[in-house]
Amino acid sequence: MCKALAPYLTSNLYFSTYPPNLQPALENLCRHPDAIHILDKVVDLHGKIAIVHGQDYERAATWDWNTKVIALNTQLANSSLANRVTYVLFELCNAAQTEEFIQIINHVQDPEELVRNIEKLEHQSALKTRSIALSIFGEHAEFDLKHIHTDFNLYYALEQISGHSEEIAKRFISNPRDYQGNLYYPLSELHQAARNYLYALLYYNLHKNDLAFTHFLDILRAGASADDSERKAVDCALLLFPDYFFKGPTAPAELERPNDAAGPTIGIARSELL
Repeated sequence: MCKALAPYLTSNLYFSTYPPNLQPALENLCRHPDAIHILDKVVDLHGKIAIVHGQDYERAATWDWNTKVIALNTQLANSSLANRVTYVLFELCNAAQTEEFIQIINHVQDPEELVRNIEKLEHQSALKTRSIALSIFGEHAEFDLKHIHTDFNLYYALEQISGHSEEIAKRFISNPRDYQGNLYYPLSELHQAARNYLYALLYYNLHKNDLAFTHFLDILRAGASADDSERKAVDCALLLFPDYFFKGPTAPAELERPNDAAGPTIGIARSELL
């Protein structure tokens, strides 16, 4: 049975405290049955949680299962209702999966598998958040989490390049350098400009801007002959976006990883509890 039958009961049923300017966002959540299901699960797992709004964080929002607090970046205070409600909902989705997160952290030994599995849970949270937010605000509403790769391989690649996966490794792996990611080459072999190009390709692919995508890909390929890091970035892009290079989906054999190349096995491979 739903615990929230009227929006004004939200703070009493689910939250120990929250900023007053978040009330409209919470009311919107309480009108959606899928969101209420998530709220019910969070309270069953953690009891009432607190929402802190007004501190500076590098990320838009975080969930801490130890303190039972969702912390929102101060910049969100002036953002749209859709943006605020989606970030709250995203962290609630993460909070509802706390047992799954802990299971991975406590039992998965391989660094790549650990980070990848955590990113998969966050990807599920992001997609669920996007679906609920679109049903609340409509297809024409704009909010940050509206733009999420549905393909986990592309989502995970973006998370690696943005540094989010590295943050997870630093938090949960005793030697974070053991985590290399699963791009064609480890990010440690790419200088910042090459990483920026890859980020741009993933960004414009996500936003379906083929003109900008092709522009940055052409720049990257032009520099590959004189810059080893950019050559490696081209190889990473090839595995992520084979259709932009070839008519078929498979790269030619000569572009497979060289035997002497460092790093984990390649996968054609992008949040926030953590």
